[in-house]
Amino acid sequence: MILIMKKRILTTASYRCSKFVFGSVAVIMLSVPVKMSAQETTGSMTGVLPQPFQVVEAVSIGTGFSEALDEYLSPNTYHGGSFVFRNDRLYCSETEKYFRYGRSRNSLIASLMTNEAGNGSQIEIMGNMFHSWEKPLLQYSRYDLLAGPSVMGTYGVLWNLRNSNNPASAQGWLAAGVGVDNIFRFRIGRLPVALWATLWMPLAGARFAVDYDMPYYMLVEKGLYGKAIHFMCPINAPTSYNDVALLIPLGRNQLSVSLSADMTSDNMGGKRTQITHYQFGVGYVHRFEQKYNGR
Repeated sequence: MILIMKKRILTTASYRCSKFVFGSVAVIMLSVPVKMSAQETTGSMTGVLPQPFQVVEAVSIGTGFSEALDEYLSPNTYHGGSFVFRNDRLYCSETEKYFRYGRSRNSLIASLMTNEAGNGSQIEIMGNMFHSWEKPLLQYSRYDLLAGPSVMGTYGVLWNLRNSNNPASAQGWLAAGVGVDNIFRFRIGRLPVALWATLWMPLAGARFAVDYDMPYYMLVEKGLYGKAIHFMCPINAPTSYNDVALLIPLGRNQLSVSLSADMTSDNMGGKRTQITHYQFGVGYVHRFEQKYNGR
């Protein structure tokens, strides 16, 4: 019975994340044909790409829902509330002609979760560091599509407050992948706004995953670090980060209202891990000049 419930929960989480991915793709595909009928937004800086030496930075906080299954700690799925802090940057390089734009993200998520029976709790602390080099693939007066290679990394820990034998499970991976940004500028009445959809997806890298029957102290004592490092790809560790943000003018800057979803999953070391987040965020977006050598 427990196994059936666990599979059902995993299937539901995977379906939700997949639906978000396909929804993001739908926004991308539908925005192109609509571009000719949208009203002009000339003179508005909302959602406009940065010029050379300019940086568009978004700082946001959010809250949402988290689900986590780590069979190293427990066979049960834990779920609960979460808090996220995120910093996004998009800059333009004057010297780089091919990958003209650089995109980075640093975020920190903290979650407190309980299992379905209500007799166990788990804490999650997770950080992300992403960077991509993006090339404009499509550029119109109201639409931009950027894409390029990226380097992504995640680090953190799950701490099970009920498991006294192996209470902590370290999480971490480093991979190369792809980053995609889509910006669609339009108007709501006289208000110039923009939709910004982002997709990050690792394609190949290394993931830290200790074998199910190996305590961490044994890993250190015997020096079996090689057994804890596994090759990851979309086949054995499907992972994606997706978000859609609405940018609204706020004085000379912008207000960002976003929805995001991410899923990290793997089946390594004789155990299964799947962590999913759904977040609602509010942020502040501003544009500034990047100075070099004091200039």
